[in-house]
Amino acid sequence: MAFGKIEKGICSACESEQWIVHKNKKLCKKCNDKRKSTKANKRNADDDKWYREVFEKSNKTCEECSKQLQGFSRSYVSHILSKGAFPSYRYHPKNYNILCYECHQTWEFSGNRKSMNIWPKNEELIYELKAKYHEYAKNLKNQS
Repeated sequence: MAFGKIEKGICSACESEQWIVHKNKKLCKKCNDKRKSTKANKRNADDDKWYREVFEKSNKTCEECSKQLQGFSRSYVSHILSKGAFPSYRYHPKNYNILCYECHQTWEFSGNRKSMNIWPKNEELIYELKAKYHEYAKNLKNQS
């Protein structure tokens, strides 16, 4: 949503005169909300598919504590590099661990990752993935 002065205009989606809330796309609130909802639903469907595929390929055992995992839960799939900080690695085939709920919580929130059994492997992956990410970003910058 654009910030600042909101003006009346013709919405590019519904073609009616409305208050335009997304100035770049020239969308009214209703059409902008619909655009965001459609985008979120597609990402949620893509996420569900990816989480299931990754879990089904695994041996369904926590990589940290070796606990056998029962059934499927998205919480068993933990991103090594966060989706927020590295959105292009959201579905990267190396950017995840299979963890039980407790170990996932430890990885995400304890601030004590270096004491975990998965740390040495993840530290190498973090270094590798970040190096590729920054190289890619540098190349993009040089192209513009």
